[in-house]
Amino acid sequence: MKLALFSQNLTKAHKQKLASFFSKPLSEVKFLYINTPGNYKPYKSEWMIRGEQRWQNVFPKFQEFDLERALKVDVNFNFNDFLSSYDFIFVSGGSTYVLSYWMQETGSREILKDLIVRDKIIYGGESAGAIYTYKEIDTYKELDHPERAPEEVNEGLGVIDFAPIPHWQNEEFHAGLEHIRNKFESKGVKTYTITDDQSLFVENDNIITI
Repeated sequence: MKLALFSQNLTKAHKQKLASFFSKPLSEVKFLYINTPGNYKPYKSEWMIRGEQRWQNVFPKFQEFDLERALKVDVNFNFNDFLSSYDFIFVSGGSTYVLSYWMQETGSREILKDLIVRDKIIYGGESAGAIYTYKEIDTYKELDHPERAPEEVNEGLGVIDFAPIPHWQNEEFHAGLEHIRNKFESKGVKTYTITDDQSLFVENDNIITI
C-alpha cells in the first residue's frame, strides 16, 4: 500500500519521493484527478484550477474526473473498470462530506479501497482527499460542512489507522485543528499533522513526513 497525503503545496522533495513510488517516469504515469470534493459550488473555484495545474505540470498523462457527473451522465458507468485503468488516483480538497457521499453512491469507496490494499494503484489526496483515508470523517466536522452534501455519510476509506490533520499552523484553521487533534487523541487515535508545505508518504507500515 502506498499513499501520498498532502495539505496543499507540492515541493521538489515531494516530486522526488513520488518518483520512487513508480517503476516508470512520472511523465508516463496515468494520473486521475478526482475533483468531486469541490462540488459544493456551481463553478470551479480558483484554488481548484490551481490544484489541477499543479499536478498536471508533473503528470502530463492527466485526466480530471468527477464521480457525481459520471453517474448523472451514465447511470451504468463502470467505475471499477475506469478507476482500475489508472496508476495514480488523486483526490482534491474541498468538502469531505461531498466526497464521501458520492464515493458511496457510485460504489467507488470499496473499489478504491480494494485497489489500494492490493497495490493496484497509488492513492494521493490533499486536504479532504487526505482526510478521507481514515475510517471516519465525523471528528473533522467542525471544519467541514456536512450540509453541503445531499446526505451525511461519515465513512472514509479506512486504509490507515491514524488521523491525518492537514493545514497545520494555517492561521485560518488553527483553533479548529487543535480541537480536532485533541478529540482524536482523547479517543486514543494517533494523529499526524502536516503544514501546507508538508506531506505524508505511507508505504505499508512506514510513514514519513516530508
